[in-house]
Amino acid sequence: MLYKIGWRSFLQQFRNYVVYFVCMMTAIMIFYSFSAMMNDRLLTQRVQQDTPIDGILGFGSTIVAIVVLFFMLSANHFFLNQRQKEISVYQLLGLRRAKLCWLLLRETFLLNLFSLFVGIFMGIIFSKFFSMILIRVMGLSITSHFFNSPRSILTTVWVFLLAMVILSGQVVLFVWQNPLNDLMKTNLTLPVYKLKPHPFRSAMGIVGLLLLGVGYYLALTLRSTLERYITYTEDYTAILWIPLLIFVCCVTATYLFFDCTLPMLLHLLTNSRKRVCKGTRLIAFNNVRAYLQRTWRSFSLLTIITAIAISLIGGTMGVISLNYQASNREYPTDFQVAADRAAELARIVHDHGQVTEEQKVTFRVLPVAINAKYLVNPTSTGKETFLVNVLSLSDYQAFRRLVPDAPEVSLSEGRGVFFDADYNIAYGLRTFQNSITLQNGKKILLEKSYPDYFGDISLRYSLPNVLVVNDADFQKMSGMDYQLSYLNVNTADHESLSKAIDDQLPIEWAYPFSYKRLQEHGKVKYLLQSGIPEKNPTAKDYLSGYRLNLANRYLSMRAVRRQGGIILFVSLFVGVIVLITTSSSLIVRQFSNTEREKRNYRLLSKLGYSKKEIRSIVYWQNFWVFLPGTVLAILHAGFAINTLTQFVVSPGYWVAHLFAGIAAAVFLIAYLITVKLCLRIIEE
Repeated sequence: MLYKIGWRSFLQQFRNYVVYFVCMMTAIMIFYSFSAMMNDRLLTQRVQQDTPIDGILGFGSTIVAIVVLFFMLSANHFFLNQRQKEISVYQLLGLRRAKLCWLLLRETFLLNLFSLFVGIFMGIIFSKFFSMILIRVMGLSITSHFFNSPRSILTTVWVFLLAMVILSGQVVLFVWQNPLNDLMKTNLTLPVYKLKPHPFRSAMGIVGLLLLGVGYYLALTLRSTLERYITYTEDYTAILWIPLLIFVCCVTATYLFFDCTLPMLLHLLTNSRKRVCKGTRLIAFNNVRAYLQRTWRSFSLLTIITAIAISLIGGTMGVISLNYQASNREYPTDFQVAADRAAELARIVHDHGQVTEEQKVTFRVLPVAINAKYLVNPTSTGKETFLVNVLSLSDYQAFRRLVPDAPEVSLSEGRGVFFDADYNIAYGLRTFQNSITLQNGKKILLEKSYPDYFGDISLRYSLPNVLVVNDADFQKMSGMDYQLSYLNVNTADHESLSKAIDDQLPIEWAYPFSYKRLQEHGKVKYLLQSGIPEKNPTAKDYLSGYRLNLANRYLSMRAVRRQGGIILFVSLFVGVIVLITTSSSLIVRQFSNTEREKRNYRLLSKLGYSKKEIRSIVYWQNFWVFLPGTVLAILHAGFAINTLTQFVVSPGYWVAHLFAGIAAAVFLIAYLITVKLCLRIIEE
């Protein structure tokens, strides 16, 4: 008889459990798919040469497991609270706590076990689809196949059992720590006085808006704020605590928003003297106010989790895009090669394709002195002397015909532009003054600084800077010259071409040069010479440098695409799981809330409210449940990504806004599903 009662209670909660089951099944499916791809030897061996796919997929699986465990604990706690009356009735009938725990655990275990079986089954089916997506985004030339991994099934089962142990502990603690008189309390109604606005709560609502404004303002002006603050205080710890302050302000403002600000706003809208709203909207707004009194903490937490998920995905996409840009600048053409090996490279290419473009440029190594200003020490503009590569304007213009993304440059005599390999990393942290001094005392006016477009610095003696000057100035400079050739090729099989080059023209360090740094009359000077100096008493004072003979764009871009692809794949699926769990939590709570208020809606019908008016109440009530959290989460994420753009320049942040739109679409769908099912509950 007891089991029949429990079964009937389970059926009454069926709608809530269906949402929970779908979310759990989806999470288990994704977890199993990640594990199966980790154990797919064909896939891992193909990718392992460029990126540790098993480590990234393992990290993604761990995040999915943590998110799902959090959802399971939250949903289970919610279900237990919803069944307080039922649990108290069982105890009044004489059911011991151990027996009651077993009854609740059995229901929870069977539901999750069913989710496990269906999730693994769906994972076996859809793992091929997920593998196809991964292969596509990574640009692999392999065929996806159905892969049933017993090891992955075992891993999924073990994770499930661990989650069930934690869930069982939660059930036992709930039953043992709540005495009968507490379980009999429903806590479903609130005294009227609690819905009335109090001066303190109104003040805290305004404080929440102020904190939100402070956090958003600091996020918009973080770079300039850091510069001004460090200039006046020389407190470099601001680089850490000001971003932390932004985070704390936004989190605190989120909790105050749902606890105080939003109820205050709804009170203003329902103020009868203002006549802002009336009729069904008045009822809906008052229902939302009462609902927020019970669930504002959950709404705040779900909003923060959603914002963090969108921000991390947006930041990941921006970093991936930045990585692509950096690789494109590091490998602007298909090949970079020492000029004396260009003919040999062209011969190898001829066997697999053809050279479509080729350009030889001359670099000249010489020392320069320049004043640099750093954000961490803005009051200091000390002069730095270091070696740079100098390029003539005519050679740069010839190079630009192969690399049209490089900026257009026009220089008169005595002027130059600076190309810095650390430009994107040091953006906002370091700036150069407008004058460069050569070793002979001549000054070059620096017009502008750009990112480096000249390729792998390892082919340029690892000197990260290139100074482009007028041809007349270039002829007057003395230094050590060397030449590089840039080639673009056309081939149908880059893999075989790269293998042939690796066999016949291996990449190696060559072309040594030596330099000595001297300090004379307070000035730094360099002595340069080709090759390694002969052994003599002064040879130990010389430092040596080498440069690579070859750089292959295909190998680097292949690694970048595969790394970016796997990170994109994991980030998106983890983000989707977060969106599904947060939206599912809202749906489950609204279902339960509608079940409790079913009698109230029927009472409204008896009082003369039409079916259309009651539907309007449901639409407006759910609208104000879903809209504030969604908007606030997207705003948090948008300002967080704006903070990142101030230090890392990249056009790839549009992906973050796209995912924010996807998040809005997911919550819109959840809203529509909730409304339709809530109407069915009321009208059944």
